Amino acid sequence: MADAGWNYSLVIAAGELFSMGNGYYGRLGHGDNENQSLPKKVEALKNQRIEMVAAGGYHSLVVADGSLYSFGQRNAGQIGHWNLENQNLPKKVAAMESKRIEAIAAGGQHSLVLADGELFSFGEGGYGQLGDGTFEENRAVAKKVDFFGGKHFELMSAGCYHSVVLADGELFTFGGGTEGQLGDGDEKDQPL
Repeated sequence: MADAGWNYSLVIAAGELFSMGNGYYGRLGHGDNENQSLPKKVEALKNQRIEMVAAGGYHSLVVADGSLYSFGQRNAGQIGHWNLENQNLPKKVAAMESKRIEAIAAGGQHSLVLADGELFSFGEGGYGQLGDGTFEENRAVAKKVDFFGGKHFELMSAGCYHSVVLADGELFTFGGGTEGQLGDGDEKDQPL
């Protein structure tokens, strides 16, 4: 599995995590901000089996041995930690520790996590992309998206300022829509 973010890439090979590209804000997970022109193993997770990766604008999400880790820029809360600093090394997302992670998506400055059959979001929400029905600016801790009730999630994706979710065969879009990217026939931001 692999994912490409803004000028960088995350790759799983033989159960290990490798990253390459632009290292701004620590999003490569090597403890620094250096660029990597060749794939480099993320040593901080070397003894864990990497299951999923999601590369965002300047932040990364990784599921290793069933736990959610994040690193990179945290200016809008998109890495899910309370601290006010960027995270140069992978760090467990405390709010998701007791959850079974099923899928992850990293947008421009927000994150989506499907865990225990429920959708959680955190990060920038000023365009409505967190799916909680508001235009809340930033949220640093994962919060369950209650709108979907008992629907079964099939797919999800996070764009720069919007999100897309497929649940029980229905497509839901929310967030920035000024260029028609929500597909609902207008060009307005929609919180849900």
